[in-house]
Amino acid sequence: MARGSIRKGDFDTHISKDSSKFMVVSKSAVKRNERERFALSIYNKELKEYWSRDIELPYASKDFMIENYRVDNNGNAYILGVLYTDGVRVRRKGLPTYEYVILAYRKEIAEPEEYRIKNAQKFITDLTFRIGKKGDIVCSGFYSEKGTYSIKGSYFAKISVQERQLVDEKFTEFDFDFLTANMSKRQRGKAQAAEVKNDIRREPELFEYKLDELILRSDGGAVLVAEQFFVEEYRDYDNTFGRYNYANTGNFRTRYEYHYNDVIVLNIRPDGSHQWAARIPKRQVTVNDNGYFSSYAMTITGEKLYFIFNDSQRNYAASGFEGGHTFNGSRSTIILATISTNGEVDLTPLFSGKEEGVITRPKVCKQISKNKMMIYGESKKRFKFGKLLF
Repeated sequence: MARGSIRKGDFDTHISKDSSKFMVVSKSAVKRNERERFALSIYNKELKEYWSRDIELPYASKDFMIENYRVDNNGNAYILGVLYTDGVRVRRKGLPTYEYVILAYRKEIAEPEEYRIKNAQKFITDLTFRIGKKGDIVCSGFYSEKGTYSIKGSYFAKISVQERQLVDEKFTEFDFDFLTANMSKRQRGKAQAAEVKNDIRREPELFEYKLDELILRSDGGAVLVAEQFFVEEYRDYDNTFGRYNYANTGNFRTRYEYHYNDVIVLNIRPDGSHQWAARIPKRQVTVNDNGYFSSYAMTITGEKLYFIFNDSQRNYAASGFEGGHTFNGSRSTIILATISTNGEVDLTPLFSGKEEGVITRPKVCKQISKNKMMIYGESKKRFKFGKLLF
């Protein structure tokens, strides 16, 4: 049997928004050409079984990649996945060769409800979903006209459970200033010329942004949070001079650079248009550590969003944020970014990692109540816990 022809079994869990339901998904090991199988169990808050079922997906494992599981307050289970229509799981340019599929499983119905989300010309990227107050499914993410490595704007749609179809679908492009904010004057000029000529290949898009959060607004709109993340690989064939190149002979060492850069926050109205788009500037580049001290933690308090992350102290002067310097995994200053209801961003240094004797790990910091975040930092054998009050 060829290596990689069997996908190992595993499990996943999810808790409903009101914490009244708890879902456990236990996946079985399958061959690539077989349909994915798993046991789906829903429990109430007393951990008594509400319903359970053995599931077999309607697609071969090699053609379908599960992205997300969710359970709603009524105990309905949902699976979001990507269906590759040409059997090849690679990101391509040209035209889209995949579509998103949401499968809804309900206690009283044996067969799943299937909803497909696709576009023949645009690449819908990093899609996710939430369940609205009336039980409808709210889908949102980004789209590109070039491929799946960049984004040009937002995608927003609702699936009516009663009508069993997609409604209110909308693609909304980022404005030009937002797309070109980090470009040089020369790059911006070229992008502007491409816009005038309607040259899609050269029009500006944002590179390698990963969707992290979809927050539903009370009025039916949504807030998207994404971070620029990518990894660069280098091979060292010349230890004497420390040069990195791509020659294909001799022994080499591999070096991985982890890039966690700007965070973007997009506020979307119920009709899919943009109320505002905000950018939190940061540049974090570390080596061979999987971004251990990089990325951010987020807290939602009232109508404001708060983010904390490590940054270089040299980016902050008496006059405020200046930028130009990179956090490299040491000598950190913890920054608090506050986004107000109108999309304005305020950056405030909180404390120095050097003074505290530890470096904060944003990825493991968590909001623990409406106005509190638990934070954690470490350095070698030393570690500290703290609490931020908003």
